[in-house]
Amino acid sequence: MAQITKTSQALLKVQTALKAPKEKQNSYGGYAYRSCSDILEAVKPLLAENHLLLTLSDDVKLIGAHYYIVATAAVSLDDLSEPAIAVTGYAREPESRKGMDDAQVTGSTSSYARKYALNGLFLVDDSRDADALSAQPQPQQQTKQPSPSLEQALAEASTVGSRMALANYWNKYPQYQGDPKFLAAVESLGKKFPNK
Repeated sequence: MAQITKTSQALLKVQTALKAPKEKQNSYGGYAYRSCSDILEAVKPLLAENHLLLTLSDDVKLIGAHYYIVATAAVSLDDLSEPAIAVTGYAREPESRKGMDDAQVTGSTSSYARKYALNGLFLVDDSRDADALSAQPQPQQQTKQPSPSLEQALAEASTVGSRMALANYWNKYPQYQGDPKFLAAVESLGKKFPNK
């Protein structure tokens, strides 16, 4: 059984107290969202209160035919007396983005990956964010479905039949985007459906 550490106890306090509402509005897509900076602004006072340090870092990984920014969000006690607790988030760099140079595309992708790493670390629910966005209006009342297990998510990989379906599959399971088994399944599918 895993040991309960001071770091995990402090992180739990931050996770239960953090409120990061979606206060920004995308006028083109018609949805509310929160940014990486919104989460950071909301979490900083809670980190100080609980004597935690937050670090963010990026790495680049080639998966299939695409480069991904792999962001890591880690918290540790401010006296560094225990190992850090870390979560990663992935975001794919697009080939190009209108009106942005290469550095801006990478910076935007980094911010996106960091947001998902922060979401995982602090249990911020983004299930209705732009990444899971459907252009269709959502029903007024929805009952929350239990989250599928990793095994169910991996079993669903066999139903992916195109590059577009692979992107949808990836976005459907942000909670597993740091899991090696899930990443291996996505990488394998990426090779099966190369970008044309």
